[in-house]
Amino acid sequence: MYGSSIHAALQHYFEQLLASAERPDLDGLLDVFQETWRACDKPIQYGKREDFDFYCRLADRTLWAFLEGGWAYPEGQIVGVEEELRAPIIPGCPDILGRIDLLVDRGDALELRDFKTARSSWNDEHVAEAAPQLWLYAELVRPFAGGRPVKLAFAVLTKTQSPTFTLHAVADDARQIARTKRIAQRVWRAIEAGHFYPNPTAANCSTCPYRKPCQAWTG
Repeated sequence: MYGSSIHAALQHYFEQLLASAERPDLDGLLDVFQETWRACDKPIQYGKREDFDFYCRLADRTLWAFLEGGWAYPEGQIVGVEEELRAPIIPGCPDILGRIDLLVDRGDALELRDFKTARSSWNDEHVAEAAPQLWLYAELVRPFAGGRPVKLAFAVLTKTQSPTFTLHAVADDARQIARTKRIAQRVWRAIEAGHFYPNPTAANCSTCPYRKPCQAWTG
């Protein structure tokens, strides 16, 4: 819930810039954060010594750090905020649907940024694991680039006592993009053929809606 509420505040901030409106201040961003949190219709489970006020204080520090850093002032013209793009970019597979957090026209290139919140700073392994998302997003925005390069980056916000913002560039690698497409093709063919195999991971099992049938699978 914290990540989605911060995301909503950043979306509001860049939408105001896109509309050439007055730049939102910290109080305005905190209002969006709190409104998004309160609008959640699902029970929120807090950890020990955590409550709504705890996360409001954390959001205050996080959004202040955002406004004080260079991220709040992208170089170039903002052309898309939470832009939803859909296209058949992988032969034989359904359309890929992407939601582009921030798209900036820098003149010589299009820059695509995806915002993430994390408990700690990302390392190269985290970036490599998440990179396929941006490789597919690059294919979605390429028709709008007019032959110019597409620059990709994850903008990672840490949920720490002293929040940090780190920009992790991802190379627009044609070989890796082709590999990602081939993986998606194989997965889709397996789905169409009804081949489903357990793929347990510590990071995802606790929230996976297929956890019980996965555990019941005997081969």
